[in-house]
Amino acid sequence: MRKGELRRIVSFLLAVTFIVTTGLMVEQTLDKRKARAIYEEAMAAAMAQSQITEEASVPAAATPPVSSLPALPAFSLDQADAFLQTVDITALRQTNTDVLGWLHIPGSVISYPLMRSHDNIDYLYHAWDGSPNVAGSIFLEQHNSPDFTDFNTIVYGHSMADGSMFAELHKYQWQDVPETFPYLYIAIDGAVLRYAVFACYEASISSDTYRLSFADDAAREHAIANYLTQSSVTMPLSVTAQDHVLTLSTCTGNQKDLRLVVQAVLDGILPR
Repeated sequence: MRKGELRRIVSFLLAVTFIVTTGLMVEQTLDKRKARAIYEEAMAAAMAQSQITEEASVPAAATPPVSSLPALPAFSLDQADAFLQTVDITALRQTNTDVLGWLHIPGSVISYPLMRSHDNIDYLYHAWDGSPNVAGSIFLEQHNSPDFTDFNTIVYGHSMADGSMFAELHKYQWQDVPETFPYLYIAIDGAVLRYAVFACYEASISSDTYRLSFADDAAREHAIANYLTQSSVTMPLSVTAQDHVLTLSTCTGNQKDLRLVVQAVLDGILPR
């Protein structure tokens, strides 16, 4: 083959590669914009029935309504988080029955429908309304109980380059962030669950961080010790074998099997 022909072939292949790569980048950009619109629509639908005024925050209630969870104290919501008291989960289920609740982290963009996963794959690349999307959804580990009574409940989400989904979990690696924003919230049918952050670190997907079954309290206490040992932050909290841990998991971009996790312990239940 002549050098001139070879150069033409190489130039053609490079041109094709450039066109395909550019096309994929444009498609992903459009997909991310679509995702933002989709989740803005979710917030609008969830807030449609809200009657909260700017003057009043939601008062603490006396008795937790979720009988399967422990009798934890109620709490008051700040005004910025008060929508959780009236977020309309039923309205969201009219679009997709897989909606389990709403996950909200103060001081971040993380405020999304929480989906109940059936296979840990579907919502990796489907938005909350079921449409295909590179941003995916925030979803529950398929083997976890949807009533949040497991010792370790895992919730997954992508870390998107535009800062959406679980990208801002990475901020919890710095001590001042969990100190400033110590709580995570999940609104479900009948209650708002409040979790207090106690750990943030990188973990292998094959590590005990992703373990769901524990033989006894000793095994749970061993797991708690591992969580705390790995954490890059230290919070003044006591976590016991009888507690309920929430593990939020997202990719790190470093290794294929490595994830960043933020862990919090259930410390309050507010009826809604």
